[in-house]
Amino acid sequence: MTAGREERASGGIDWAAVRHRLEEVSGATAASGSRSEADARSLLEARARQLARRPAEAADRAEIEVVTFLRGRARYALESRYIQEVFPLRHLALLPGVPEPVVGAVVWKGEILVLLEVRPGAEDLAGDAVVVAIGTERAEFGLVADSAGEVARIPADSVAAPADGVAAGMSALLGVTAAGVLVLDGAELIRMHTRRSDL
Repeated sequence: MTAGREERASGGIDWAAVRHRLEEVSGATAASGSRSEADARSLLEARARQLARRPAEAADRAEIEVVTFLRGRARYALESRYIQEVFPLRHLALLPGVPEPVVGAVVWKGEILVLLEVRPGAEDLAGDAVVVAIGTERAEFGLVADSAGEVARIPADSVAAPADGVAAGMSALLGVTAAGVLVLDGAELIRMHTRRSDL
């Protein structure tokens, strides 16, 4: 993706905290000279179990980086790793006779890029519409949007299954956030629509 993306590590082990806890264990053991060996071993095992839970807790709080965009009355998000670029929609070439969700095609970086609707039956595009170029190593196709949103990070566990009717006509919907953002499944989008790029 060409838009500047902030790379930050998340969900890793906090080694400074681990060392601090080990020092606490060592200090506690040294200060408890009157304790039996069994007591000391019990304390160390309890501390070890506490440390072992930290990676799992960190995974639960893992975040995903997404790019948001608007289409009609809905706000969508897609993991940034599936987006090559977001650029203004210019010189759209319609493709008569080609069924939805195909909208048309544009020339992008010297190649023809087929454009799709994120959801069939959407409203007319806004005058300042954009294209979200989708792919991993290269753009396979583009999604049309009324406007680009932002690059954001959302907790992975905040994406819940959509309510009945929300996913109608959308087989590549990963879920929805508490704020009502529809999170798309990038891998499924690419699997479903890569063939359309060869039209």
